Amino acid sequence: RNIVRSKSSMMLSTVGGCSLNHLTLVLFANIWRLCQVRTCKRSCQEVLGSDLRPAETIGKTSRCFQTNGSNWEAHECLGVDCKGATGSYYSIILPDKTEGRCETANTFVSFPTWTGTVACEARSQVCDADGNVVQGYEELRRQEIKSELEQEHGEYADELLDKYDEGRFEPHTTKEGGLKNMYLVREQTSSCDFTGLSVITFPASNLKHFQDLKSKQLLELLKQECVNLTEQDVKTNVSAVSWGVDWVDGAQDGRYVRNYGGEG
Repeated sequence: RNIVRSKSSMMLSTVGGCSLNHLTLVLFANIWRLCQVRTCKRSCQEVLGSDLRPAETIGKTSRCFQTNGSNWEAHECLGVDCKGATGSYYSIILPDKTEGRCETANTFVSFPTWTGTVACEARSQVCDADGNVVQGYEELRRQEIKSELEQEHGEYADELLDKYDEGRFEPHTTKEGGLKNMYLVREQTSSCDFTGLSVITFPASNLKHFQDLKSKQLLELLKQECVNLTEQDVKTNVSAVSWGVDWVDGAQDGRYVRNYGGEG
C-alpha cells in the first residue's frame, strides 16, 4: 500500500542538497548544515537592473553561474555567447568584452582582466539547439518560488524570499508537492520559543514539524536565531522501501504510526 509522507532523499539531487525532507532527516539528522546559496538573486534576463557586481551583465544573453574568488563564492549573472547552433563550446563575456571559453563541464575558466573564476556547466544546459542562451534549473525554480510566495504569503513574500536566498528557508512549489502551512524545522539550539504553535518533535533529533503556520508566524520563526533551516513539507507516494516503513514515522521502534492519517 502507498504511504503518503514527506519526500525522500531523492529530492536532494534537485534542490541543491538542502532538503530536510522526512525520510532523509530520520537517517541523517545529525549532519545538517546551513544550505549554500544556489542561484542568483534576480532574473539574469531582465531588461533593467542595478547593484551589479563587476563581472555581471543582464539581458537576453545572460545566465546565472557560480563564481569564485580567493576568499568568496557567489552566483552572478554573466553574458554568454553560444557560438551559434553548431558551436561545440560557449564563451563567458565580461562587461569589458573579455571572453573565457567553457569547453568542459565542472571546470573553471579564468580571465586576464578579472580576479574571479566561473564554474562551467555543460553546453546543453546553457545553450539550446538553436544557439540561444537558456536559464538554469535553479534560476527558473527561484522564479517559480517567488511567484508562489507572492500568491500565498502576500506582503510577507519578499522577506520570505530573502530567507530562501540566504539558505535558511526551503519552500516547495505546487508541482513539487509542497504542503500548505506545513514545515520542518531544524533547531540550532534549544532556545527557540514555539509558544502557541502546533508542533511535533521527532524523537532523538533536533527537528520539529509544524502544522497550520500562517505567513506571519512562519516569518517570525525564520527570524529566530536558534533556527538554522526551515523547509516546507512535501508529499510523495512510497510503495516499497528495502529497509521497511518503520523509519518513516520518525521513530525506529518496530512499528509504523500513521501520523496525520499517513499524510504530512
